[in-house]
Amino acid sequence: MDHLNFENQSHCLNCHTPLAGEYCSGCGQKRASRLTFKHLGVLLQSALFDLESPFFRLLFGLLLQPFSTIIGYLNGQRSRFGNPFKFSFILLTVIVLASHLLETSFMPSSQLLESKEQLKWQSEIALYEATHIYRVFILAFLLGLASKLVYRSAPYTMLEYTIGHLLILTLSVLIFSIPLMLEIFSEQLYAILSLLFSGLYSIILNYKMAENELAKWKNWVQAILAYAIGSTLFSAMLTFLFGVYSGFTHKI
Repeated sequence: MDHLNFENQSHCLNCHTPLAGEYCSGCGQKRASRLTFKHLGVLLQSALFDLESPFFRLLFGLLLQPFSTIIGYLNGQRSRFGNPFKFSFILLTVIVLASHLLETSFMPSSQLLESKEQLKWQSEIALYEATHIYRVFILAFLLGLASKLVYRSAPYTMLEYTIGHLLILTLSVLIFSIPLMLEIFSEQLYAILSLLFSGLYSIILNYKMAENELAKWKNWVQAILAYAIGSTLFSAMLTFLFGVYSGFTHKI
């Protein structure tokens, strides 16, 4: 196998654009060199403490200015905040792994298991636990669908509404899962607060996305209606799927 000659680079090793200086005019990558241990500190610092990366910009933006951050992304600030689906998946996966390490439950299954009747439903509880966090992607899609149905004349697309609601739901999970894992919140309090927070913020997001298009009272009515439709569709879908699943497993 031929080894690259890092000393005499005529083209960018990332995108193959001809080099005219230290940085590529095509992709912006700096002239590459062999990785040695002297680069280790820089790589670790960039991975752990690069607060200017799109991931951390989006994280801090959601924590400090959630609505302006989301609307800024939807209105064109794409490279500034990166990929919202990747952001949500990574953050939710970290939360899931941390909850498993700390043996944290996101539902009050301990109370459910106290009932002898509920002992028959342990498989359903396990399924709920395994899929709980990632169901925000489904809920975000349904909220996006409902928002576009209600705001048919709005300039935003269904996907843009979905992305906005996904980031709100991810923020809700992040904020309330930390005190849950630290045993500051109970599972019941986590469920109540995260539901209230995500519902309120989703309604406000819909309102702000149409703030200059509608009268205030009409906008609030439509924002609440869109959330009600989306969350009702989500509850109906979950009830149906778990009913089908439980019926199938009990037959077996």
